[in-house]
Amino acid sequence: MVFLFMLSAAGVVGAVALTPAFMRSGIEEIQELRAVAAIPPNDQNGQIDAAKAELSSDESLASVLDANITGPRLSDLVQAIAAARGDSTISSFAVTRSSTSTATVALQGASPTRDSFTAFKARIEESIPGTSVDIPLDELTQSIDVKFSITVTQTLP
Repeated sequence: MVFLFMLSAAGVVGAVALTPAFMRSGIEEIQELRAVAAIPPNDQNGQIDAAKAELSSDESLASVLDANITGPRLSDLVQAIAAARGDSTISSFAVTRSSTSTATVALQGASPTRDSFTAFKARIEESIPGTSVDIPLDELTQSIDVKFSITVTQTLP
């Protein structure tokens, strides 16, 4: 019997000890619910739909622009020169569109031999239609380790 009395006394003491914690958790719960209720509703679905519509519009504009680009692009000219270089190295590269019908590339570099330099010039002329390659004649006087400056002019359609 004493055991049951001690057990019930312990239960009462435990319940009394937990009452403040229980009350505090109830108050915190009410405060958090009020804080959540105070958050304005977020129209995420509307924002997502607006973003999708804008992306769709941008995609259609980009496809129209891509379809309207005609003629050679300057990047095609640069890529063709880079592909034609062979064993020559290019140290400086400047591309300008001098008029609506002309693009000019000024480049500097080095070739191991005069033959590799002249082959580089020939590959440029062959690979890019409507181009002229201008080189100073004094650059052809060296037979090895040829430093060069080339001006490539392309007539655009």
